[in-house]
Amino acid sequence: MAPTAAFPTGHPYWPGAVGACGRFVALEGVGCSGKSTLAAILARRWKCPNLHTAPTPLDRLQPYVNTRAGALPHLVFYLGGALHVSDLARAALTLGHVVADRYTGSVVANHAAIHHTNTRDTQAVIEPFAHYLLRPHITVYLHTPVDEILERSRRRGRTDRRALTPELVQRLQARFDEVAARDPTALHVATASRTPDEIAEFVTRALAEAVT
Repeated sequence: MAPTAAFPTGHPYWPGAVGACGRFVALEGVGCSGKSTLAAILARRWKCPNLHTAPTPLDRLQPYVNTRAGALPHLVFYLGGALHVSDLARAALTLGHVVADRYTGSVVANHAAIHHTNTRDTQAVIEPFAHYLLRPHITVYLHTPVDEILERSRRRGRTDRRALTPELVQRLQARFDEVAARDPTALHVATASRTPDEIAEFVTRALAEAVT
């Protein structure tokens, strides 16, 4: 089968036009690093959509996919979510900014960590769809101490997520670091000793500087 990039502009498998009024910002990082809190604050500040790579009702399938699906079906499930977010973001950018709580960095890093693959192999699998995946203007990579992530996970008490352990958190962070090192849109943010509002202000300033 030929890669989807072989389809001409205007074909249903080719992405639509991108709105020019706003900027697309993706938030990445290990689970419980503060992405959802930051996404909500930015969405309120900017009065813009707050998208998630696995929106409802897709999120209801996550426990099944995470425990039952093989490596490739697992990757394709989350890739499908990112492709859908790309479409939603293209349309929303006609009105203003768009924030995504997880995007392709999470698709690659989480998958590679869980299935013990390397991030280059995972990115190679999704490369035929790169033309369809909308590139963020800034991708914020949150760096949160391991102990803090584990404590937040314990407090949430979610039983439908893979249990976080120190070893898994470190492996996840290493994969995110690999992805970020190859990402020209990366903006690294250490969350320790910063409030969510302070981080939101930092990201807002960085976005303003990036587009001037």
